[in-house]
Amino acid sequence: MPDSREPAYRYRQVAEALRDRIQGGEWVPGERIPTEAALAAEFDVNRLTVRQAITQLRIIGLVDTRQGSGTYVANPVPLLEVSMASDDDVDHGSLRATAHPAVGHVHERLLSVTPDADAQAAALLSVPASRLFRIATLLESDETLYAVCDYWIDGDRFPGIADGWDDGETMGMRLQSEFDVTAYYSWRRFRADAADPAIASQLGVTVGAPLLIRDGVSHDEHGSPVYYVVRRMRGDRVAYTVNYLDRPTRDR
Repeated sequence: MPDSREPAYRYRQVAEALRDRIQGGEWVPGERIPTEAALAAEFDVNRLTVRQAITQLRIIGLVDTRQGSGTYVANPVPLLEVSMASDDDVDHGSLRATAHPAVGHVHERLLSVTPDADAQAAALLSVPASRLFRIATLLESDETLYAVCDYWIDGDRFPGIADGWDDGETMGMRLQSEFDVTAYYSWRRFRADAADPAIASQLGVTVGAPLLIRDGVSHDEHGSPVYYVVRRMRGDRVAYTVNYLDRPTRDR
């Protein structure tokens, strides 16, 4: 009999296994997947664990649960799933490694580079505002637009970082290739907002469409701030998973 106190990470393993099977074509869109009881027996877990796994699949748009009928494979939607763990290096690893398989290669297209003496960014980066540049980019894949990004970065420390920017690169890749700097998450903050006319035009959505806003500071291996970033992401195309449990923990 499965332990009713299964480790919290177990449902993630079940979710990943089910996701692999769905994406491998074992069940096609519109087809009902096995019942909770059948999956619990197959994976030797309790039904609550299966329910949590299915909830994760529903959150990222892979399945639909119909009251009194069961759980069905959803019609595919190009959803960018980004996974974050406490020890990840930013952008380069997170975007490349965790783009949802329904999404092709994710490009970060350079839009503009302008001097921008933003007081908040200067305070967060501990540099004079006069040294700041704002680098605007657009995340896209297979002609689907996902996010508009603004980076504030010290132009004295990283001169010409956007020169020769290739659409297949990310800010993290530029830092590594041009300056041998690896950036890590210092902190990230999330909030909801509505698209204003400018953002709506850039992302191809209607004015007022829901956005997920993520901002934060990234630091180098010595703990020094590297950049401040704001990402304005389409609420219907991006999902974030924050992994707090990267290894088994003792029951308490």
